[in-house]
Amino acid sequence: MSNLIITSNIPNVFPVSQMVKGRTPFKKENGLPVGEGKIQTLMGNHCIGYAVSQAMKANCGGGCVTSAYPITPATEILHYLRALEADGKIPSLGFNASSEHEAMTAAIAASFGGARSFIATSSVGFMHMMEMVESAGQNRIPVVMALSNRANAPLNIWNADDDRIRARDFAIQLVAENHQQAYDLTLQAFRIAETAYWLTIINQAGFFISHSVDKVRTLPDDRVLPFVGQFTPAIDPFKESISKGGLTSPRAFALQRAQNFEAWGKVKDIVKNVHDEYGKISGRAPGAFFNTYYLEDAKYVFFNYGFLSGTLRTFIDILRRDGVPVGLISGTLFRPFPDRELAGAIFTQAPKAKIIGVFDGSLDPTPGVNYTDLSSALYTYGRNFHGPLLINFKYGGGQNPSLSVLNGALQRMMDAAKRNTVEYPIQQLDRNSEGANISLDLSKSAGKEVVEGQSLIEFLGRGGLGAVSAAGNLVYITNEKGELIARGIPQFGSEKTGSPTFATAVMDKQPITSFYNEG
Repeated sequence: MSNLIITSNIPNVFPVSQMVKGRTPFKKENGLPVGEGKIQTLMGNHCIGYAVSQAMKANCGGGCVTSAYPITPATEILHYLRALEADGKIPSLGFNASSEHEAMTAAIAASFGGARSFIATSSVGFMHMMEMVESAGQNRIPVVMALSNRANAPLNIWNADDDRIRARDFAIQLVAENHQQAYDLTLQAFRIAETAYWLTIINQAGFFISHSVDKVRTLPDDRVLPFVGQFTPAIDPFKESISKGGLTSPRAFALQRAQNFEAWGKVKDIVKNVHDEYGKISGRAPGAFFNTYYLEDAKYVFFNYGFLSGTLRTFIDILRRDGVPVGLISGTLFRPFPDRELAGAIFTQAPKAKIIGVFDGSLDPTPGVNYTDLSSALYTYGRNFHGPLLINFKYGGGQNPSLSVLNGALQRMMDAAKRNTVEYPIQQLDRNSEGANISLDLSKSAGKEVVEGQSLIEFLGRGGLGAVSAAGNLVYITNEKGELIARGIPQFGSEKTGSPTFATAVMDKQPITSFYNEG
């Protein structure tokens, strides 16, 4: 077989960054807040399932429906809920559909009929139900949806941001950076959806979060149930009747969309109020729209949504010890896009920023949506300022950019800032190691290690489920000792052949707030 030759004009990113020589005083900033709650060891999918089960209990006086058609990597969310429903532990009715289209139709019908409604899906299943997804969004049906983000063609089941991009124009969307946020944001999503009366989606990274294991702090029912509260439908189906889904005239269509425009302008306030209220019961309020890390003196800023933010924090810690002024903006609210708020943060909190590296987890041959959104925000709300340069780094299909790849991306940012121009605005990260990967020698970094007393243990599993079990067992055993905190990370292989796959876990005496796995 001949070697594949890539002739794209998108340059690969590998060179070593130019670090400031000499030791630099390094004071580590706080990461995401740990907060309160009972410590449990959960997969990402089970974090969402656990939160949904609590939301259903909160509506025990009304109807509750969970609608499902299984698809990887979202299936375990519904498995978790079906087990609880079968045992009578939650009051929801589980509807198993014959297709994704039917599953979404049922979720809409349940919500329209006055029930609290939830659905989980991914990738091609999400596209198969898209007709009804847009119907839910544009008709403002308060269904809560969990999306385990996944790539598609050419056939790929691993993580990419394509799912949330497809629904960016008609749904409220939240993006979980890690397992804890998958739990927290799901609880908030029910309040947001049922206050704004809008389809609300919680996004998590397929496999990187959905199937990996982490220590999560869950809140007791006596705190969660009053917070989520009962669902009060806009129309009481037992007292009023209305037809929905029929043909809409041009005049009525424009009027309905005008009402949506007006309501959409209020969503950010709803999201912020729910976030702040949740912070009071959990101790976790990292930012309703986004959170920042080392922005004040940063010349080079990363902007990202999702799982890669943890790796970027670790990368920033390493670089800061060597005197490199880098910072991070990690987004949580994807839609409505916090354009005015982001522009304000960049111009006021990062006044020294020369360039922003925008990460997009999608390998479509177009500028990434995070890149275009941020470009628009800076132009719209920063015309009177000389804003920083922007450069777009794209990855996807299961790629987990390592520190060495991020190091190369930073080099491109530094070079562009020095020239005050970006020669290639859209760049693809690490095209399957098509070139020598440059490694960072962490042992030569000045200052203390990022996480003290850290050790790495590897288990060999058989197939993907073997990897999940190995990681889960390791974290469970570690937690039993009560002294260490652990994060389990499965590495997947072929399920049918049972090929050997690795599961890793990182353990430490302190909370691990950054996700890093070179894999």
